[in-house]
This record gives sequence, structure tokens and C-alpha cells, in this order.
Amino acid sequence: MGMADLVPNKITFISILDACANEASLDEGRLLHSCLMEFQYESELVVGNSLVNLYGKCGSLADAVRLFWKLPKINLSSWTAIITAYGQQGWGRETFLLSQQMMENGEVPNEITFISVLSSCSHAGMVEEAWEIMFAMQKECFVTARPEHFDCLVDLLGRAGLLMQLQAVIDNMPFHPGANTWMAFLGSCKLHNNGSHATHLALHSLEVDSATAAPYVLLSNICTTVGDDLEEDSAMLPQLKT
Repeated sequence: MGMADLVPNKITFISILDACANEASLDEGRLLHSCLMEFQYESELVVGNSLVNLYGKCGSLADAVRLFWKLPKINLSSWTAIITAYGQQGWGRETFLLSQQMMENGEVPNEITFISVLSSCSHAGMVEEAWEIMFAMQKECFVTARPEHFDCLVDLLGRAGLLMQLQAVIDNMPFHPGANTWMAFLGSCKLHNNGSHATHLALHSLEVDSATAAPYVLLSNICTTVGDDLEEDSAMLPQLKT
């Protein structure tokens, strides 16, 4: 049998689709989609899910939605792909409603699905909805919250200027906050010109990752905005450099 007689199987197609999705290679993905139709793989659920994921990650939401509703069956991977697609386009309300519809249909979101929903809520400024999702995740779906979930919540509360709530979240985390968490809090201080916690937060961030210069840069920017008092407090930071 020659090379011309070789027919790629669906696993090969899925691997290439996922590679195109990760690289946001829409043109190559469309070409591969045409090949899938020729070999009649498009109607298979696992292939359909990969196509929804491809178009969603490439920013072609209309194609992702069209293919989602054509799937022979909708499973966890299907829901996660379409929720992520909406989230990447900034459709926070739709992402939240889809997650509700998913649970109403008896499908339990996994930790990746919840990260997508929380991230979308964060960028859309949907504080109440994010708290609702965090509650449902842990109390109804029994999914253990990971640092990535809390980072989304910290980012959201910081964007909204709810720094006391943000501090309470960090204080009650079931694990030690990572550098991303402290940097998100520090970024919130910069956004809202709040210097009262800035040096303290920069110190925490450097304790987790002493090699990064980001806390120094953010704190310097806050000092410029807030004034000399904070600049005097921040003088301790260079002592942590190695």
C-alpha cells in the first residue's frame, strides 16, 4: 500500500486539531475541518468537541456555537469547550448562564470548566456571580478549589476595588498564597491608588519568588502616585534582592 492509500484516523486528526487550537491557527484548522468532512469524521463526538475547541480558541465564536449545537451528544468536554470559547471573547454573562444550564442538565463541571467561568466573571466584573460559582463548585459539585480558582476571584475583587473582601479571601485560603496571588493584590493597589498595603504585599510576593523584578516595578509605580511616605516604607525591599 502506497502513501496515497493511507487514511489518517480520527486520533491523528484530533491531535492536529488540538495543535492548531493551541497555536490559534484558524486557516490550518479550517483546512483540516474540510478533510474531516471528506472522511466523515465530523459527526463523531470526540472530533466535534475538538472542532468546537479549535474555533473557540481561534476566536471564531459563531463557528464554535454552530458546531456545538450540531454535536450528536453534549458531554463535559463539549460544555467546557463552548464555555471557554465564550469566556475568551469576553461574554461573561453568557459564560455564567451556560454553566448554570450545564448543571441544570445534570452535567457536573470539572475544575477546568470552573476556571473558565471564574476567569470570564473576573473580566466582566461579575462579583456576585463569581461568589455563586465558588459556592456551587465546592458545596454542590464537590470540586476542590485550586490556586487558579482563587487567583480568578482575587483578580475580580481587585478590579472591583473590594480590597477588604480580597484580603479576607487570601486570609482564608486553604493553602499559602502564591506569587500570582500577591501580585494580583499588588496590582489592585496600583489600580486604585491604594498604598496602605503595597509594601507588605510586595514583601510577600518576593518571599515566594525573589528572582522577579515585577513587585519592585509595581511598587515604584505606586510610590510615584501615592507619595513619599510609601517610598520610605519601600526602602526595605532591596534588602531581599539576591
